[in-house]
Amino acid sequence: MEYQSYPAAQPPPKPSSLRRILIIGGILAACVIFGCGGFIAFGAYISYTENGYYDKGHAAFLAGNCAEANTYFEKISGDDLEAKFKPEQDLCNQFDLAKGQHDSGNYPAALVAYLDTSAMGNQLDTLISTQLDQLFQQAQPQQLTSDPVCTNVTDYDRYASFGALQDNLPELVAECGRYYSDSGSYADAVRLYESFLLTYPNHQLSSQVEELLASALVAQARAEGAGTIDRPQQSGTTGTTSAEVIIQNASPERIRLVLTGPETLIEEIDPCTECVTYSGVGPAECPEAGPVGTYTLSPGSYQVLVESSSDTGTTPFTGTWDLAEGDQYSSCFYIVETVGP
Repeated sequence: MEYQSYPAAQPPPKPSSLRRILIIGGILAACVIFGCGGFIAFGAYISYTENGYYDKGHAAFLAGNCAEANTYFEKISGDDLEAKFKPEQDLCNQFDLAKGQHDSGNYPAALVAYLDTSAMGNQLDTLISTQLDQLFQQAQPQQLTSDPVCTNVTDYDRYASFGALQDNLPELVAECGRYYSDSGSYADAVRLYESFLLTYPNHQLSSQVEELLASALVAQARAEGAGTIDRPQQSGTTGTTSAEVIIQNASPERIRLVLTGPETLIEEIDPCTECVTYSGVGPAECPEAGPVGTYTLSPGSYQVLVESSSDTGTTPFTGTWDLAEGDQYSSCFYIVETVGP
């Protein structure tokens, strides 16, 4: 027997599945919305803060305060800002390196480092210009010669905005030529001396550089195994206190004649269009053909170079010529090709 009530008791209704989904879904949606709002707010805060770091770092960079700039740059983690500040950081660090060399008195290294900084970007060129003004007040061009400086010295005219550099560049080129001559690098010395005379033909140092070029050309030829050439025979008198040298080019190549002594002479004589290169044995006497150069010189002892300037395969000749007052000397030059065994 069972006890029953009337009406019969019913179990409480269960919430529908749809209602439960809506409630849960609503709660989750609220959480997601709240959570996303938090992330958005946090991201905006980071972006605002890091932009502030960049602005302060950038200002320090433009002022050349690289340590301060790095302090701010190193706080930045965002990729977009890192791509923006990294070139500035590298440039500033290079500028700092140059100043360090400058402050330690290593002026050649400082000069190169300042120019390397400018080559990376021109944002600090005003600061670099000021530093170079100071550097050239502290060091003369002859104190700046070194392999790193002299290797590219003929390219320094491209830094036109650096007034102190441009004002001192001609003398720096000349001193670099002397630096190479003193170290026996005659080809480099010749290259710089010739560049100087081509670029600064009217400079007050041009006559001195021409003398240095003549000496370097003779020394280079001797170092490379030049032959020996005697002084030409006396052919007459000048009727003055000067000496005179007459050279005829009886060869199909252009000749360069260099004399350095009481005076400096660097001249070229055009080739002889109807002349030939002899094989094995030269002519019995000078051919009466070819352009003639006549040169009036102060008497004295001269170091001499005769070489072909149009054919590098022709052996140059050097010698010492003593030219007497009032004497005239004549010779001609031709080319003999050596016949192998």
